[in-house]
Amino acid sequence: MENLQRIIIAGKTYPFKIDLNVLEYIQNEYGTIHEFEREIMGVHYERNMDGGYVMTITEPSIRAIKTVLPAAINEGLAIEADEVNRPLERLEPEFIFRNCTIPYRLLGTMLHEEFKRCFVTKK
Repeated sequence: MENLQRIIIAGKTYPFKIDLNVLEYIQNEYGTIHEFEREIMGVHYERNMDGGYVMTITEPSIRAIKTVLPAAINEGLAIEADEVNRPLERLEPEFIFRNCTIPYRLLGTMLHEEFKRCFVTKK
């Protein structure tokens, strides 16, 4: 059984997972995985007076959070449904957004941590 991260939505815990399925969705929405990561981290590059670039760190992008959160939760639900051989019951994005009470900065950090797990080599 896969050890999935959990998130509380409307008083109930749900699994969430970023894997190749979710990465493909992110890539389709953002063009590149790296652009999404910069947005979820709040990293921006701006041209300075010398023509070079300066990196600034701001808040995580709400768009990035709203892009990945439903996909990651529904992927976690799909994995759990497969593991116990039961039908998949997806959550609607609107339900997730209305009932998620986690502060968006913390949510951005949680999703970025899960995102980074995709690139860890298992020994």
